[in-house]
Amino acid sequence: VYICEIFPISASCKAVVDESSRLAECVGKTRSLLKKVLSEGMDNCLTKLDNDPQGYLSQPLALLEAVLQECHNTFTACFHSFYPTPALQWACLCDLLNCLDQDIQEANFRTSSSRLLAAVMSALCNTSVKLTSILPIAYDGEVLLRSLVKQVSTENDSALAHRFPLLVAHMEKLSHTEENLMGMTSFREVLEKMLVIVVLPVRKSLRKEVELFSPHLVSNTCGLLASIVSELTASALGSEVDGLNSLHSVKSTPNRFTKTSQGRSWNTGNGSPDAICFMVDKPGAVLVGFCVYGGGGIHEYELEVLADDAQTEHPGDSTHSHRWTSLELVKGTYSTDDSPSDIAEIRLDKAVPLKEHVKYAVRLRNYGSRTANGDGGMTTVQCSDGVTFTFSTCSLSSNGTNQTRGQIPQILYYRSEYDGDLQSQLLSKANEEDKNCSRALSVVSAVVRAAKDLLHRAFAVDAEDIPELLSSSSLFSMLLPLILAYIGPVAASVPKAAVEVFGLVQELLPAVSALNQKYAPPTFNPNQSTDSTTGNQPEQGLSACTTSSHSRATTPTSRPASPSTR
Repeated sequence: VYICEIFPISASCKAVVDESSRLAECVGKTRSLLKKVLSEGMDNCLTKLDNDPQGYLSQPLALLEAVLQECHNTFTACFHSFYPTPALQWACLCDLLNCLDQDIQEANFRTSSSRLLAAVMSALCNTSVKLTSILPIAYDGEVLLRSLVKQVSTENDSALAHRFPLLVAHMEKLSHTEENLMGMTSFREVLEKMLVIVVLPVRKSLRKEVELFSPHLVSNTCGLLASIVSELTASALGSEVDGLNSLHSVKSTPNRFTKTSQGRSWNTGNGSPDAICFMVDKPGAVLVGFCVYGGGGIHEYELEVLADDAQTEHPGDSTHSHRWTSLELVKGTYSTDDSPSDIAEIRLDKAVPLKEHVKYAVRLRNYGSRTANGDGGMTTVQCSDGVTFTFSTCSLSSNGTNQTRGQIPQILYYRSEYDGDLQSQLLSKANEEDKNCSRALSVVSAVVRAAKDLLHRAFAVDAEDIPELLSSSSLFSMLLPLILAYIGPVAASVPKAAVEVFGLVQELLPAVSALNQKYAPPTFNPNQSTDSTTGNQPEQGLSACTTSSHSRATTPTSRPASPSTR
């Protein structure tokens, strides 16, 4: 608690005292002590105590376990101070994982650094940790140590170094002494080592061998893998905090109509499209939504933003024919019952940057009762920030909306103060989202294929406890359900991801189906006699009556005589 007060994890929390070299040294000694306690093979002591036949030592056993648990909790709570930069956290994880090969060969990982690695995994699962700034997910397996350290050390490193420079300097010096920084590996290698921790216990159980890893280590490793997928999918969907959106307030254009109809007389056409074309005269405008007219009750809508490819390739040239490309599509419902102006806002899921002098179109398909509409439309409207929107009739409109009357009275947008850099910023953000989608799919694919391999191995083993063994493993009870749940929204919004996710599910289904058939409970046959269920042999006639349809029908003479014919 005291360490967290001196070096708080949140940048918004103020430290109770100023840092000093002495405090940094004390934190370093605390880290070394906790690492020593958590990695010194305590399980050997626990085994010896557990062999006490009289049970005299049960109380010391419980006390020892309580002390170890308290050390675990302290280490995870202070992890941000023990390893104050992403590079140090990455080095710590790699150093412990690099012990796997030797420990697996010596079959002693349960008695070495299992508890320490479990604590590190648990600390990295904290919601305050940004895993993409720690794990070099963006770099391939050929990147060596020094380039990795430099690339992984992001702005978070410098920010923390400026906040607690003495702590960072001391911990970096301590890590160079205690840990093997030259053993740092790529994210792909780390992923493979983490999958070994998850998969190997199940393989050992299938072979009835002693497990190497503690359940806490396996569970925390599954939690970390799930957290990685969760963070990558959040970034791929653009649901992380968007710095661009947070810097700018959303504006609405003036109403392009000079008046609104007195009654709600506009027929929605049961989804017949209302569309209008528009363009802007200045760079830096970012589209975030539209205003639409409503009426009584709930309206179901489909709103699509499109760009004229010909105008994109030849801005300002009207001689080219329209080739519309969809940029964004949203669906939902809205109501204007609480709005005196019969106008509702529809927001896009993702902001769309607008290029100057390029023609865009918005197409609205509305399902519901009659709505209000605008009349006396204007060709241009000028906003308070100097941006001018120009409207024109759209060929995509077939329900009556045009330049002078109809639907879609206003546009919602914001404008960057850094007009020249906005396009590149948004393009960079979109590219990063696509990359994180691919990275999330690669992790999910690795886990699914590991699960598939285990299912095939389990099918080859004849044992009654196979279903229970698989269902109790962290891989099938925790990791696999979580990552499929996280990747689901990505598959729903990215067609390419949907194809890959469906392919992964198809890979799993045959193995799951085969195991279900192999261990399915016997089905109840309503035609089966009571004697057969109690273990008595049925009579020959009854047995003949219950044969399959492919058998020849039995003759009446083969049946037992009824009492009336005797």
